[in-house]
Amino acid sequence: MAVKICHITSAHGKEDGRIFAKECCSLAKRNGYEVYLVQQGESYEKNGVHIVGFGEKDENRLKRFTQTARRAYEKACEINADIYQIHDPELLLYAKKLKKRGKIVVFDSHEFNVGTIRERYYIPKPIRALASILYQKFEVDVVRKIDGVISVSPDVCAYFRKINPNTEQISNFPILKPFNKPDYTSKKLAFFGGISPNWNHERIINILPQLSDVTYVLAGTPQPRFLDKLKAKPGWEQVDYKGRISRDDVDKELSKCAVGLAVLLPGLNTANNRGTLGNTKIFEEMMAGLPIVCSDFELWRGFVEKYNCGILVNPFEEKQIISAIERLVCNPDLCKTMGMNARAAVEKEFCWAVDEKKLYAYYDKLCNKMNLKG
Repeated sequence: MAVKICHITSAHGKEDGRIFAKECCSLAKRNGYEVYLVQQGESYEKNGVHIVGFGEKDENRLKRFTQTARRAYEKACEINADIYQIHDPELLLYAKKLKKRGKIVVFDSHEFNVGTIRERYYIPKPIRALASILYQKFEVDVVRKIDGVISVSPDVCAYFRKINPNTEQISNFPILKPFNKPDYTSKKLAFFGGISPNWNHERIINILPQLSDVTYVLAGTPQPRFLDKLKAKPGWEQVDYKGRISRDDVDKELSKCAVGLAVLLPGLNTANNRGTLGNTKIFEEMMAGLPIVCSDFELWRGFVEKYNCGILVNPFEEKQIISAIERLVCNPDLCKTMGMNARAAVEKEFCWAVDEKKLYAYYDKLCNKMNLKG
């Protein structure tokens, strides 16, 4: 009899890259697993995954944390799976309920939630610290009573391993696919992803007037009002803003660029200057064959220097960022060398195929724990 696995998300979008495209689709390829995904929207099947829709999620955050999460949980209970993997902090409210039903429960922490609560713009500043403390107490209480944790980066996993020893690092590396070699003569800088303050867009746009003929190709969904703030800057004239575009269009636009930017500001989710392996942007740019200008985080420095695939900068130092960009856009041969090194690094070490094996081993361990398989 097949082992029934159910992933649940109340917050993420339909067919989320990590949840659906990577974890669910990978598990669905294995003999002996029957995979379900509870997500917003309608019910259908794709790539061997049974997608169970709970309708549209509430746009109001408070309702999403309560009513949407409840609807997702109720749909998940109808499936009566053997293993449940939950992907949002609010779903921890139902982890103990699933345990009482005799289920195996795993929490997939996509980021360091205790830290990011202190940096959420939609939480009033005076209560962020208190909200973080209360959430941490709640999270610790639940996590120590469930069957395991999956997370994306060494420091987050080290935190959870002290609470639940059955913690595994399964990062969010991209699914490897063919690519078109970029136009290393283009003087175009690429960033396709979150248009939010932590990605240093204000500083990048501020320095554009000092970079002759350079264009910042920017695509993604902006935070409320933040895009207007960027558009008011003089450097906006050198921005080619694409808005939100499809995955296929992202690949096409990346091939027209010469350099990828990942100048992320340090924060609690990056363990300050340690960095994170949970962010996809830097690895997606590398997979596209682009040399990278990126923050000098300890974790990033390790592979940038090992593979000679980019230039590290202090994200607060405009002169360093300008110098790194100029060095690359004025030297197409260097761009090509570092870009091909970046692609090789992803092929060897930073693609989903590497962590897919770890996901399989982790699920085999869960199954063996309850004699569900073999």
